[in-house]
Amino acid sequence: MAAVREEMNLLANLDGSIGGGDIERYCSDLSALLAQKQASLSQLQLRLHAFQ
Repeated sequence: MAAVREEMNLLANLDGSIGGGDIERYCSDLSALLAQKQASLSQLQLRLHAFQ
């Protein structure tokens, strides 16, 4: 859930900024967040395979 809240915060910061926000910063932050999600999913998948 923390990752979802962080993603929502990124969007809120972009939308709430004057002039549309800093799209480069948003893209960079979103990319980092997605990489974290991908790593978490990979770990979960490994645990699932070990469980089976």
